Amino acid sequence: MYITFNNPLPKLKKNLKPSGLLLAAARILEWVGLEETSLRLVRRVLQTDSRRPELHFWAGRLCFKTGLTDQAVSHFRAAWPTGWDGKLIPERFVGKKKGVPRGDNAWMLAAIGGWLLQRGEPARALAFLNRAISGGCRGSAVLNLKGLCLLATGSTTESLRLFREAMLSGGNNAHVCLNTALAFSRLGRHDKALPLYERAQRLGAKGFVVLNNKGYSLYSLKRYEEAAGCFISARDEDPSDATAEANIGACYLKLGRLKDAERHIGNALLKSPNDPVLLNNMAFILQDRGQRTEALDLFKKAAAAAGDMNEVYLLNQAACLVELGRYEEALSICVTLGQSAPGDRRVWSLKASILADLGRRREAADCYRRALGLTG
Repeated sequence: MYITFNNPLPKLKKNLKPSGLLLAAARILEWVGLEETSLRLVRRVLQTDSRRPELHFWAGRLCFKTGLTDQAVSHFRAAWPTGWDGKLIPERFVGKKKGVPRGDNAWMLAAIGGWLLQRGEPARALAFLNRAISGGCRGSAVLNLKGLCLLATGSTTESLRLFREAMLSGGNNAHVCLNTALAFSRLGRHDKALPLYERAQRLGAKGFVVLNNKGYSLYSLKRYEEAAGCFISARDEDPSDATAEANIGACYLKLGRLKDAERHIGNALLKSPNDPVLLNNMAFILQDRGQRTEALDLFKKAAAAAGDMNEVYLLNQAACLVELGRYEEALSICVTLGQSAPGDRRVWSLKASILADLGRRREAADCYRRALGLTG
């Protein structure tokens, strides 16, 4: 009798569906960090079998990891539609829920947090992200999102700590570097921000935001020529935006290139005619050229456009009135500002100068002491 060896391969092929092969490959690809490729394979299976919740959870997790927050939320909603009924609060997604695979609660919370942040609701987003982090989801993407929420709600120092933690957690990418730089800029630490803007660019960051903010750091560090170059590149990215055009003009003002400054600020005013900063800067140019009456009109427009935030523009208006010899009007502005901003030394200094010109030396001396902080 002969011993017969059966070949198991045909039976294996018969029982192993193509979708099973795709999912096995997707799992291996996720393990080795190729999450985008893994996501494509999971989605191929979902095209023919869209009612499998576990695949939607998997796809949602992969979408979130690769920055596709909206799509992650869509997959999570498809996987667990009952969780989205009623008010959207973190408590609905915390704990073991029927139909939710173990460990996916935290990913779902993080995805909802990112989605809310994109919708302009950073405070609500923060509640979800905090729950996600406490649930063990502490990757660089989640830390970066929480940092953005804190930055948007004014907690800049705390946001900086989160961004730096995100970088240490494997988030040394263009987005995290850019956000860290923005936090440093917000804190006025432009010497720290500038290298991070440059690193973000090396890692692939492009566009208006990185160029304009890098330019602002260069401007703050008094590197005006380089700042102008950055602002020009930012303007080329979005010619319709008045900000970069205005910033080019501000650089040329600092460099004494008044004709160039006037051209760029004029172009910016065509795009944003009621911007108080632009009106104020154009008034400076006119004032420098001796066109003081025209400059005064623009200083007044700037103060009116700024509303309550108008101390600087009113001071410039008062200084222009002094140059026109209209001392009493200038003094009246200083008196008003002295009442609303009693600690502003610039007000007392200008008031002292006006009183000295009017021959009121004793009052001028008192104002000089206030300007120097020698009296209360």
